[in-house]
Parts: sequence; structure tokens; C-alpha cells
Amino acid sequence: MERFDVPEILRISLDEIFLQAMQLLRMRSDKPCDSTNVISFLLSSLDAPNRKSVENAISNLVELGALRSAKQNKIYELTTFGEVLARLPVDPRIGKMLLVGLYFECFDSILTIATASCYRTPFVLPLNDRDKKRARQFFERFGARQNSDHIALLNAFNGWTNAFSSGGRKAGEAYCRKNFLSTQTMYTLKGMRRQLAQSLKEIGFNLRSKNANGKRLAVVKSIVATALYPNVATRCGGKNFSWQKEKKLRIHRNSINADLKANAGSDGKSGEVFQFLAFETCTRAQHGVYMENTSLVSPTSVVLLSADLSLSLSKNSTKDNEEDDNMTNRAAFLVFRLNPYISIHVEAQNAVLFRLLRTRFADCFYKFIEEKSGKSRKAKLNSLFTKMMEARC
Repeated sequence: MERFDVPEILRISLDEIFLQAMQLLRMRSDKPCDSTNVISFLLSSLDAPNRKSVENAISNLVELGALRSAKQNKIYELTTFGEVLARLPVDPRIGKMLLVGLYFECFDSILTIATASCYRTPFVLPLNDRDKKRARQFFERFGARQNSDHIALLNAFNGWTNAFSSGGRKAGEAYCRKNFLSTQTMYTLKGMRRQLAQSLKEIGFNLRSKNANGKRLAVVKSIVATALYPNVATRCGGKNFSWQKEKKLRIHRNSINADLKANAGSDGKSGEVFQFLAFETCTRAQHGVYMENTSLVSPTSVVLLSADLSLSLSKNSTKDNEEDDNMTNRAAFLVFRLNPYISIHVEAQNAVLFRLLRTRFADCFYKFIEEKSGKSRKAKLNSLFTKMMEARC
């Protein structure tokens, strides 16, 4: 056993540290701050992380949209979006979840999920087998056939809030006992929600009436997947899922999706051809790698809101159309590729529409971040987006 704990900077992801260091150095210096300053600062610290960890943090932040490439190669600077994320006391991906939720007017629901992601689940695991079975039944009931740990958490918290509001402290505690929930965790989450909301207000965002879509659970799950990307895996046979960092992942037994059927849909119905599972973390155990805190999301959501995807011609389309002289029939399918292991085949005309919608959303969203105003929203575009998030495929 080691005499001392491993320093935190060597144990955690550097994404948040790197982003905040960029912001601090920028505030303290009259000169423009770029990534080279932060890299030098981190690598010269007392317990310096290795260069690979720093490079991974930069890559993650570029993919998130918090950093952009400067004129010189391998030198990056903060974006306006990155400046906002740096001012939030949470991991950058959780910060993105909050801001996208605010943009799509389901902030209150996303705030609960984001807060729990920063802290811990309120669900209690009893010691005896009888209570374990009952606790699992209540947990699955909270999931409301949405195949989502995040939605189960949201429903449990909303139920506790309603009980507390109508009957006071005793009613809230009774609700927790009945549903195998931790009362103390609920109070902590309530306080953290207030703190996170206050942080956004101090930045300049208006949080009034921002939950018009909070009960549209497919939209909520899509926003969660957007923030967790690239932590999105797809079923590759049996109980196995593939991900860009692991070819074989399985669902942790504590997840609501532990017994997920191969054809289950993100809307709770069966018949789904492709399954995409967004997850918060994965744990390596003796018998494999397991995903925790998962949500089943539709392929449409992944294509619409994930980070930049590569688009290419489907090999099948090329083969089928080799002898076809009609140019309009060529390339009937295009492929959105998330990574070397995950790709989605889409009809060419729909692929072009998806690409256009992604561009329009990015323009409106970043303008919303810059202006901190709902005026940047396009009502028709957002309505189309939310309806497509609820589509099965």
C-alpha cells in the first residue's frame, strides 16, 4: 500500500482544470493567452501530469467547442462558449448539458440530471435480498419505460419535490423511505441545483420560464446524450456494445438498462433496429468493462446533436449504382461516421437535411451563448429539432 494518496491532478480528467487555467491566465495577463501558456503551467507544476493527459484534455475541449485552433499549428485559444464553460463550477460536458438544456427550454429537468451527475445518485441499495428486489422495482418504475437512468433520477427527484411541497419535511422523508431514496442526498441535490442556477444567472442568463419542454423526455435524453458525447456506444451483438475506446462494453448491473432487450426502442417500444446508449462513465472489472448511468437514445438524436461527424459515400450505394447512368440515383445512401466502429447509413436527401440542420443549430446556439438572450432562438427550427429528437429513427 502506498504511504500517500495519488495527487488529484494525476487521478482526474484535466478538461476542467485546463479550461479554468486558460480563463485565469487570460484574466491576469494583458497579452492574449493560448494553450502553450497552460501546457507550460501544468507540466511545470509540482505533481505534473504526463503530456498525453494534457493532449487528451485539449482534444476533448476542441471537440466540445470550448477551444479553437489559432493560426499556428497546435496552438489553441478559448472560444466564447469556452469562456462561459470556464465560469461554471462543473465539468465542461455538464456545463454544455446545462446550456443546451437552457437553449431548448428544458432547463429545470436538465438541471436536476446535471446536478446528480456532479454528485451522486439518491437511490439506495438495501442489504437484504427482499428489499433489494423491491428497490429495483421502484427504480424501474421511475424509469417509466424510457430505458434511462437519467429519467429515473429526474422522476424520483420531481416526486420528492412534490411530496415536500405539499406535505413538508415529514412527507418528503416518508416518500424517500417508501421509494428507497436517500433524504440527505435529495437535500444536497436541491442545494446544488440552486447554486448552479445562480452561477448561470451571474454569467447573465435569464432562467425564467425555461422548462416548456421539460416533460418531453425524449428531448431531455437527447440533450443528455449531446453533452456525454463521445460516450455513446452501439450494440454489436448479444450483450456487447462497441465504443471508440473499447470494442466490447457491457451495461452495469445497477443500470436500469442492465437487461435491455436487443430490439428495445428509446421510446419504450420494441422494434428498434439500431441501439445507441449514452453513458457517463465506464468501469473496468475482472470480467470486462461496464457502462454506468446510461440512457437509450435514438439514432436521429445522435446525428443531429453530437460533435462533428464525417460524412461519406456508402459502399453499398456505390456498388448498387455502378451500372446506373442516372446521376440522381447515385449515392442513394450516405454514412455518418461517429468513429471507426460506429456509423449510421442515411438516405442521401435526409443526410443533406441533417447536415444543414446541424449547421443551423450550431449558428443559433453559439449566438445564444454570446448574446445570452432567447432572441437567438429560431422558433420553427427549434420546433423541428424537438420533433426530430422524439422520432425513433
